Amino acid sequence: MVSHQPAGQRLVVHPAARITSRWLNALAWNDPSVEGLGFAAIVVGVILLLCAFIPGRFSALTVDVAGAGAGEGTSPVQERETVMTRRAVAHLAKARCVQIDGVDSAVATATTTSVHLSVKTFLHDPGDLRTRVTDAVRARLKETGLDPVPQVTAAVQSRT
Repeated sequence: MVSHQPAGQRLVVHPAARITSRWLNALAWNDPSVEGLGFAAIVVGVILLLCAFIPGRFSALTVDVAGAGAGEGTSPVQERETVMTRRAVAHLAKARCVQIDGVDSAVATATTTSVHLSVKTFLHDPGDLRTRVTDAVRARLKETGLDPVPQVTAAVQSRT
């Protein structure tokens, strides 16, 4: 008999592997546990196939670019729709927010209908900072051409 192990070394098998090996060797194809595992594998496979073939919901925001770059009286050969992803809208809102005086940092999240900003300020009394932030961000989103403009909300926290 030919051994593929170097002389003096012994293969060590973990006890859990021995138990699993014994359990698998004792199974038969018509055993209820094998049937249960097979059924579970089929259910998981069907769920994964459905996830692959059923499209997700539309989650981008449309941008109205009517007349942008087109000459008067020319008809476009192909109608196009311009969109921004929710992530892009959140980045745009955050970028505009951090430009406002009194804003130390900001985190933005966006859905197709709303933008929420979590603003941190170094001011002890933020005063009307929340209003200034929401108005400025709403104006920037409107300038961008989002149609409709998402609802903008903000929460301001003072760093102490």
